[in-house]
Amino acid sequence: MERTQNSALQGFYLIQELEQSILVIEHGLAMLQRNRVDRPKHFVFLTLLSSGFERLMKIILCLHNVEMHGRFLSESEFKDFGHDLVKLLQSVIDKCFTDNYLKKPVAAKDLYFIKNEEVLKEMLKVLSDFAKRDRYIFMDGISKPATNHEWPDRRWENIERKAIPPDHYPATIDEQRIDALQTLANQTLVSCLEKLLRALARLFTLADLGQEARSKLPLLWHFLMLRDEDIGKREYDL
Repeated sequence: MERTQNSALQGFYLIQELEQSILVIEHGLAMLQRNRVDRPKHFVFLTLLSSGFERLMKIILCLHNVEMHGRFLSESEFKDFGHDLVKLLQSVIDKCFTDNYLKKPVAAKDLYFIKNEEVLKEMLKVLSDFAKRDRYIFMDGISKPATNHEWPDRRWENIERKAIPPDHYPATIDEQRIDALQTLANQTLVSCLEKLLRALARLFTLADLGQEARSKLPLLWHFLMLRDEDIGKREYDL
């Protein structure tokens, strides 16, 4: 009886965690869309996106464990995953992108994107480093002001430059062009993250995660149903 009650509670908490992860990610995408040269919001969207993606991928790994071993992950197992989004995504790939799943064309397409999109790789690296240490960069500066830091906003700006063709940059300083360029960079990076979210959402219905995962589909419906022509076009609300 107690075990049944605990299992029901665990399922309830998993739904709450999944719902919060999606909400946090959507707020992170909204802040990224609103990032401007004169009103930078790097630390806000880095905080939200790093937390949201970490939570989402841990939920996927927990659902995989429920399906494979019949139990939810323990506190220590969750902690063992840490905050490294790159490693978390690799764990998701190793466990969920099985040979059987990869027989589906969309699964193979998703995996190719995840493994070969360089902008995505660099974003995940910055988000991972932010989750592991850079989120405390100002707090650390209070106690150790002489410490040299590689500022995460500078690293993100480098990704923006790689995401936009060089011929788009204005030859002279032009505020309207620069603002339009920032908007294009934001849209490009949001599009990349949306493709990752769609790939993760598909696991809930197409991969071997079981009924427990399929029952959570309403929370991921928007990302699951994203068509290629709609990528990058949604304006996220705060």
